[in-house]
Amino acid sequence: MTPSPILLLAAAIAAPILFVTGQALLPDLGRDTATAFPLMLEYRDQLILSRLLTTAGAYLLLPLFWLVAGLGGTVTRAGAVVAAAGTFFNAVSQAVQGYAAWGATAPGLEHGASMQTLLHLEDGPAGWVVSYWSVPLFGIGLVVLGIG
Repeated sequence: MTPSPILLLAAAIAAPILFVTGQALLPDLGRDTATAFPLMLEYRDQLILSRLLTTAGAYLLLPLFWLVAGLGGTVTRAGAVVAAAGTFFNAVSQAVQGYAAWGATAPGLEHGASMQTLLHLEDGPAGWVVSYWSVPLFGIGLVVLGIG
């Protein structure tokens, strides 16, 4: 089944707009966890909005990679698959981290324990899915796609 060209075009236009808007709205939390968590509390709504827009933009890139994969040869398809995998797992990471931060910063919680929970999201094999390896994978896929 071939997706509608109009839907593919709409996704291709909306994806970067949503992704970049989400990233632009991401509050600057700094690098120090001791100062980041109070900022997460302050910018709680902005943080979840940022993460969800970025997630939507990343997911909407997937049909575009499917379309581009069909336009080229083996190298193009390989690049599209690698970039799509990076995009998919980046979207998963954005959503998980957004909802985890949303839950951890809920009013009425003991926020010391909440902060510790967020710091351990990427621990162990289960955390691998939401770690930042997806970003370089996406970049490598784009380079291979460009070569193809």
